[in-house]
Amino acid sequence: MTKGLNEQVEEFRNHSLADTVYPVLWVDALYEKVRIDARIVSMAVLIVCGVDENGHRNIIAVESMAEESRSSYGVLFQNLKDRGLSTPKLIISDAHSGLVSAIRESFPGASWQRGRNLSE
Repeated sequence: MTKGLNEQVEEFRNHSLADTVYPVLWVDALYEKVRIDARIVSMAVLIVCGVDENGHRNIIAVESMAEESRSSYGVLFQNLKDRGLSTPKLIISDAHSGLVSAIRESFPGASWQRGRNLSE
């Protein structure tokens, strides 16, 4: 069962984004407690939801990171670009300074708007 699940997760994490245009991205993070080396630690789970040209929402990335930072968001955005994501017109997120910096660095020309959390 785990092998099949791992394959599905890898397919999701690496599927091409080149065939769909996402003019709008919603970006958010939540924190989850996870077990690492017999300890319970809090990890950031970064989530990107793309809104396509027809208004349909698709989760295009879910990545766990040690923290929410400019660097971790930069890695996430580079991965999305490597998978074929073109620069969106608008990115909506909270005002986390590292996130806003990574958006500006990774997607020059994209507009940014402060918005509510994805979960609301």
